[in-house]
Amino acid sequence: SAGPHLTPTTQASLDNFMGGALASLASQSVVVPIDVVSQRLMVQDAGARQSGLQLARTIVAAEGPGGLYRGFGVSLITIVPSSALWWGLYGAYTR
Repeated sequence: SAGPHLTPTTQASLDNFMGGALASLASQSVVVPIDVVSQRLMVQDAGARQSGLQLARTIVAAEGPGGLYRGFGVSLITIVPSSALWWGLYGAYTR
């Protein structure tokens, strides 16, 4: 058969590593827009109050959908590797 043969512990570690990375990527794609709206709600002028949904619509109208993903790259750079490592090590040490 082609390819390297991995021990069960190594395979579990790699599986969990990738699972942790993909789960963090998916969760951040949901959490970052919520955080962007939440942060902007906190710094709104008291006289110009909008609901979260209204503010999200305003952001998309003014900046496009990417406006909801400000900081997404930094979030991925910090959270995805740590989650991947945590779950990868979990996979290795639970065997």
